Parts: sequence; structure tokens; C-alpha cells
Amino acid sequence: MRLINSLLGVVALRVAADEVIPLSGLIFEDMIKFIGNTYQFSVRPQIPPGIAPGAMQPFIFQSGAAVIGEEKFPIFHLGVLQNGDVISSATTEIADKIMDDYLARLDAQLKYRNASAKNKRKSYFSNVVFEFENSIGEKIEALRWIEELLMREIKRPTLPFKLKRLAFGSGPTPLQGLPTSLEMVENADFLIERRETEPYIENRYFSAAPITTSEHIRILELLEQELAA
Repeated sequence: MRLINSLLGVVALRVAADEVIPLSGLIFEDMIKFIGNTYQFSVRPQIPPGIAPGAMQPFIFQSGAAVIGEEKFPIFHLGVLQNGDVISSATTEIADKIMDDYLARLDAQLKYRNASAKNKRKSYFSNVVFEFENSIGEKIEALRWIEELLMREIKRPTLPFKLKRLAFGSGPTPLQGLPTSLEMVENADFLIERRETEPYIENRYFSAAPITTSEHIRILELLEQELAA
């Protein structure tokens, strides 16, 4: 297995708002300004006049950057939700660093109580592009048989029937795009699909999984080993 690129890494933190909101109360405009300025977000949420701030959840920020020590990382989006927070970057490992920095800054500057909150739970989601040495459809006998049957029975020589996607999960198919709820991260499917822009001979795939980027790579390596056995 050869990793080509990590496209997305998401970390979601589930925690009760009652445990982390400052005891002195929170002015939502101040929170939006602080997060927007600290992480240089070009897209920031707005609170229209006449609408209760509590009804405006989630607050979604997009296209920012985090400076942590001597390193600078992109932030694709940051969501402040009623039941937690979600951050996306290039990998889950980077998103985790940003999440830790974000929570510490909220505690220090806005008197949040993230450090003392109980029952915190993190979940992850990652997207990667990779190459296998062999086609998945060729290594799984049942799939190869289906491909051969379709190509024999449906005459379409210029557009052969090849495996495009494998997806594993439960329940409804989660929404696509950047997650704006914790459930989108926690309930995500594991999928592998052909990279549309690449020729089939390259055996290049896109994969999404509800795990960290490093675990995602490990499982794909294990999958290729199993297919080769």
C-alpha cells in the first residue's frame, strides 16, 4: 500500500455544554470574535438581530490557521456545537493538536472549564488517497465474478463494469462534506472507492473511515495483506 495523500482529518469532542460554559456566562459575540481572530478565520458565523443566540447553534468557522509553537497548521473548519466541538485539518493528528490548543485558549481567555470537565469523548474521521499493488476487484473472487458477468451480459465495451465503491456501516448513509454535527463523525461509514480522475491501471483509491489518519493507514495496509494472502 502506498499513501498518496491525506485529504482530511477530523476530531470531534463530545462534552456537555453545562460543564464547560463559563460560570459567569458567555457573550456569543465575544466568543465568535475571539475564535475568529485567534485562528484567522476568513468565514465566521453571524448572529442576526432579534434571534436568541442559543438558537444559532452550531457556529461554523471556515478557512483558518493555527500557530502552535513554531508550526502553522491549516484549519479547514471549526464547529462550536451544543454538545461539543469539531475541528478538521489535513490529518487527525494535526486536528488533535489544534483541538488541544483551542480548548486551552478558551479556558485561559474566556474562562471556559474544559480542563475540569468530565465525560469527554473524542471521535475521529479521516480521508486518504492511496494505491494498492492490485485491483480490489481482481483479488476478491466474488467481485471479479460479478464484474465478468456484467461485462458479458451488458454490452458496453467502452465503459466496462468495474468495482467503483465498497462501503461498510450501519443505518442511513451519513451526509457528505465537512461534518457539522458530532453524529456525522461518530456514525461515518468505512468506504473505499476508485479515484475518479485516475486510470484503473493505477489502482488508486479514495478511502474514508471513522478513525484517526494513522489507524486508517494501518488498516488499509492490513487489508492489502489480507487480499494478497
